[in-house]
Amino acid sequence: MKENTFALRKNTKPKTEKSPPYLGSVNVNGVEYWLSGFINENEDGSKYFGGFVNLKDAARSPAKPLVSAKDALDGDDIPF
Repeated sequence: MKENTFALRKNTKPKTEKSPPYLGSVNVNGVEYWLSGFINENEDGSKYFGGFVNLKDAARSPAKPLVSAKDALDGDDIPF
């Protein structure tokens, strides 16, 4: 995706009733984010888009350790 652009489309396969009706992505200064869009309504009845932005790489965060810190310290193999 080109830098500082976005694309938003209708969600044709929502997973639940609470799934956003619009999905997309945005690139801000070279960093890519997911977009979740909703149509909201003001008290006066006027409608507007609102939603959430999530970092695309958030799903690729470091994996959880295979051994917890507590389990690692419970052994007799502490080198001091």
